[in-house]
Amino acid sequence: MFCNCDVLPQHLPTTVLIMNFYDLAFTLLVSLCGLLTWRQYHAEQKPEEKALTQPPVTPHAKAEASQFTRLFLTVYCLVMGSDWLQGVFTAWPVFRWPH
Repeated sequence: MFCNCDVLPQHLPTTVLIMNFYDLAFTLLVSLCGLLTWRQYHAEQKPEEKALTQPPVTPHAKAEASQFTRLFLTVYCLVMGSDWLQGVFTAWPVFRWPH
């Protein structure tokens, strides 16, 4: 099948430019994330050096972390649940086919 360039929409060059921008931005962000991950992996300390530089974890700190985790997860689940319930009713009119 041959492409008849006379029937292509006039806005095609703009669309192509926008997609090229998104492709470029995506490629740059993936490259940046890969570079930062590689840098972090090679910059990690050896386990024996890490043990010497980090303070020991106390039982009080563990209890605070556990309490914060429970509170955070409770609020997070409430927010996600309410968003899920609301999304069902607010998204349906937006995505409904016009008849």
